[in-house]
Amino acid sequence: MVEILGNTTDTCVVVRFGGKVTGEEYKRFLDAVDERLKTHDKVDMVADLSEFEFYGDFEAFKEDFHF
Repeated sequence: MVEILGNTTDTCVVVRFGGKVTGEEYKRFLDAVDERLKTHDKVDMVADLSEFEFYGDFEAFKEDFHF
């Protein structure tokens, strides 16, 4: 599960990762960051990982560790 929280701003993405994260969920998170980078040089992030287990599928893992 990936949840973009309501206190996200134009320059800071506040997100909660919980359980197992799928590729589709992770893409929504990346899209939120990319959207802010269109108008700002940098974007801060606050992440709650307290309930994060791992990736629900290999696509999310590949996207996260893509070089």
